Amino acid sequence: MKYPFYDIISVAAILSYFIPMLVVSLRKLWRDSFFLLFAAYWLTGGLVNFTDLLPGFSEDLKSDIGVIYNLIDIPVILIIFYYTSSSLMIRRYISFSLALLIAFEIVNILIYGLDYDALKYTLGPGIAIVLIVLTWEIVRYLQKIEHSNRQSAKVFIYAALLFEYGTFTLIYIFDYFIASANSEDSFLIYYISTLIAICIALPGYLSLKIKKDAAQPRLQMQNSIDW
Repeated sequence: MKYPFYDIISVAAILSYFIPMLVVSLRKLWRDSFFLLFAAYWLTGGLVNFTDLLPGFSEDLKSDIGVIYNLIDIPVILIIFYYTSSSLMIRRYISFSLALLIAFEIVNILIYGLDYDALKYTLGPGIAIVLIVLTWEIVRYLQKIEHSNRQSAKVFIYAALLFEYGTFTLIYIFDYFIASANSEDSFLIYYISTLIAICIALPGYLSLKIKKDAAQPRLQMQNSIDW
């Protein structure tokens, strides 16, 4: 029973990556950089993981794609956080942390090569940085007494990512520090967490009130003035 269940969950999780961008398209949220960028982030994850469903990809090629994706995943999400955050302190923290992380990744590649085991030394600090940023943004939300519709919609995205990266922490520990851990179990946890994270994020995309066309240019500027 385990294998059919695994197949169903993996396919459902991979397809779920495409849902945020589908909602962006259907609701015409193209001008809202916050929701568009995070939908594009999940879409990229879906395209990368979709190779698992396609024939013709060797295990070595899938492994190389996975290593490259894991290598750039955290820098990309931090760049999105930097671009979408309205907090100067958070942006400064991201700038400093991102520079250190990229330098650490480059040194790590030069020493250990482009190998999955070499990610052990960069994934941990990267996940920690992302969790700090997400927690920081959510705390900023909770400190406000009143919240706009947009702020409430955004916190669903942050909560989804917090859950997703929190689960990545467990997977990271299983993969690199528990010798008896089963890689298939790790992938199953990864796919289940993806499904749950997308389910958490969807209310944010669906509850966002769409402004009239005349107000759309102003909406694009809200990242710098809104929470």
